Amino acid sequence: MYHAPQLTSEVMAFAKEHEKTMKHCEQLQQIIEKVNTALSPLEQSQVIMDLNQLELDFGKELEPHYYNEEEALFPILGQHIGTTSGIIPDIINEHETLRTLFQQLQFGIHSLGNQWTIDHVNLVNQASQQFISFMTKHIEKEDKELYPQVESLLSIEEKRQVYYKLYANVKPVQ
Repeated sequence: MYHAPQLTSEVMAFAKEHEKTMKHCEQLQQIIEKVNTALSPLEQSQVIMDLNQLELDFGKELEPHYYNEEEALFPILGQHIGTTSGIIPDIINEHETLRTLFQQLQFGIHSLGNQWTIDHVNLVNQASQQFISFMTKHIEKEDKELYPQVESLLSIEEKRQVYYKLYANVKPVQ
């Protein structure tokens, strides 16, 4: 079970998003266990519906989270630590990897929905495990490395600037 780190309320907004994402990763793991045991068409249909819902849930949360970090947090943090090397470009690269892994997961889900074969089961299994593993490591890195830097380096005024940007409905360009 995921537990958010102790942070000020301004920075906690990011960690709260991690709680939702980790809950969805746990749900994905549970659904994948059902993928491996679903034999009847009814069981398979339920698994596909659950995977499709989880895909929607991830889709609503991931991109806005990445965008908020990249557009609200990193410009202000970058004034203290720079943006060309170190944790900021590392996290941005991880976001790109997670976007790719999520696309692979979506492809696996759609393939399985089109035709339930052992190859498609294996595809969704592999994509799920890669996504969950990388996401877990990414969240751990942000919680243990990124957010403590934000806490220690940003003034309360800078943290509030980030917080206000988050709640001023900063959204990714569609």
